[in-house]
Amino acid sequence: MPRDLHAALKGFEPATETQARIKEYMLGNVHRLAILSLDDIADATGTSQPSVTRVMRMLGYHNSIEYRTAASLFVPGRLAPDEVRRAADLIRTGDDLYVYAPPAMDQAVKDLFLIAFPKPADKTQPLKPQIIAPRTKFRVTPQRFNEGDAALILALSEFPAGYDFDAECRNAEVRNVPVVLLQAVPFEVSEAIRDRCHVLSMGLSPEVLTPLAVIYLAAAVAEIRHLAQQSNSAERANQ
Repeated sequence: MPRDLHAALKGFEPATETQARIKEYMLGNVHRLAILSLDDIADATGTSQPSVTRVMRMLGYHNSIEYRTAASLFVPGRLAPDEVRRAADLIRTGDDLYVYAPPAMDQAVKDLFLIAFPKPADKTQPLKPQIIAPRTKFRVTPQRFNEGDAALILALSEFPAGYDFDAECRNAEVRNVPVVLLQAVPFEVSEAIRDRCHVLSMGLSPEVLTPLAVIYLAAAVAEIRHLAQQSNSAERANQ
């Protein structure tokens, strides 16, 4: 089973016009494929579900489970590289990086972020995680923001109930704290929040949420963290 669906699609040589339409659509919507059914793809391309299934098998996937798994897997660069770099630029200079996640992800996030955010060996790379899990703390933690901090919000399929992210984003904006929102499953975000947050979506399917989504999200954060470290190293080399 090919792990990189995007690479498999790029290397696929359609034998018919129908297959070409399916390939073109899938390549143009690669970050949404995990939440699109085979019927959705067939409807969007004006083809049939058997035609989409045939393309899936020609790509190397024996069944829909293999295909959906590949569509959901995080691989470096699966998020648009330019978007990830912009997110890295936003968080790389923070004295503290506050990481927000639903309480259900508490222990897994703590464990994974020990790897994704290793403690810096020296003070030239001061980014460090603050794992804030209990929802009751969400409302007071941003009050501790200092100018120059950064915040990363991990969301599964929705914001925690009763939590006013719009207000907290305004709070962060007042303190010049950049906020990056990383979604597992795409969900509606108000324009007010989009104006104040940098929103990245993993495009996963609801079936792979906790705990698997935690791994995907941590992998994405590790990629952002890696790019941030590269940026810091490049800056120091040029000084």
